[in-house]
Amino acid sequence: LYVMRIVLGLHTTLMSSAAFILTVMAVLILFTGGDVSTYILTLIGSTSLVALFTAVIYVVVPKEWLTPKVKPKPPLIYKRYNISLIFSIPTAIISGYLVYTVFGGLEYSLIVASGVFLIPGLIARRIETRIRKLESFYVIFIRSFGLTYAVLPNYAKALHSILMSDFGLLTKPLISVYSKISNGIDPKIAWKYFIYDTWSDLIMRSTNIFVDTVDVGGNVRSVGTILSDILTRVNDLRSSRERVARTFEATTYMMQALVSVICMAVINLINLFSDYIQTLIVGLEVTEFYGLPIFIVAPDAVVLMNNLTIIFLALLTIMNALAIKLAYGGIPESFWQQVSILLIITSGAVIGTRLMIDVLFRGLLIPITIPT
Repeated sequence: LYVMRIVLGLHTTLMSSAAFILTVMAVLILFTGGDVSTYILTLIGSTSLVALFTAVIYVVVPKEWLTPKVKPKPPLIYKRYNISLIFSIPTAIISGYLVYTVFGGLEYSLIVASGVFLIPGLIARRIETRIRKLESFYVIFIRSFGLTYAVLPNYAKALHSILMSDFGLLTKPLISVYSKISNGIDPKIAWKYFIYDTWSDLIMRSTNIFVDTVDVGGNVRSVGTILSDILTRVNDLRSSRERVARTFEATTYMMQALVSVICMAVINLINLFSDYIQTLIVGLEVTEFYGLPIFIVAPDAVVLMNNLTIIFLALLTIMNALAIKLAYGGIPESFWQQVSILLIITSGAVIGTRLMIDVLFRGLLIPITIPT
């Protein structure tokens, strides 16, 4: 956890540094006659640097996935997610394209597409929440079941006694196991279905250990107690990790909004200032100042810088979302939630900054009429 805090803090610092370098290079374009090649190289370098450090986070931060790494995945658990994802992909593409043709801005397309992909992300997050709740009840169950099975060494009788208590969301899968075993199905098969119904990596490993203990005639009382203690410790570590991840997530959301505001504010101010100087040049009939072109950036270059900056912010969003996902752990499918929220924040900041700059500075940067 200590290493994870350091690495995530460095990621936030690197993100802000890359945005600062990018804005400085954008301002320097005014002094180079509107040559955007340096800006493009800086953008590529900044993106590559943040992507490289995101890869470092992937290597350094320990992976903590909730679900087993086996296939196929339970269709009953992932049914809503799969349906929402199938509908979200074409809907996001079509709606994003239509919005782009109407409003003519990448930020409008991104905010619509991200809103669509937020749906499968929220559904995946519900799957995560369900698995975590099942694991919390399993801690109590495995201890009680070990103690009960030590007295009643029979799966059906022990489960019947255990099911007199309420285990929350875990009760339904346990009833299913009890029904299968009571009807003569092999206990190993019944427990495999139980693992499939809960779809938790911790529950899978703990259940396999307990079943193997029963098969070899081990001390189920001690195994159940030890498994419960280990799972309690794992849940405590997860809680500590989640607190770190929540702090990093909130910081990343704020930094993403600030970076978006600063980058787009600089681009829009350069556009307004360039138009202002160009109007002055026409009135004063001046084209150069001591052999250097005066602060003018061509409209096409400004449009290119604007689109490239939005692409940079979108890529930064994906890398930040991946960093947040790695900090949290969970299931990979909930990655859509972080991406969608960050894209909405980024697009909203871009749109809001553009409107704010237009309202505040459009009236100020009006050239004074040159007397003839």
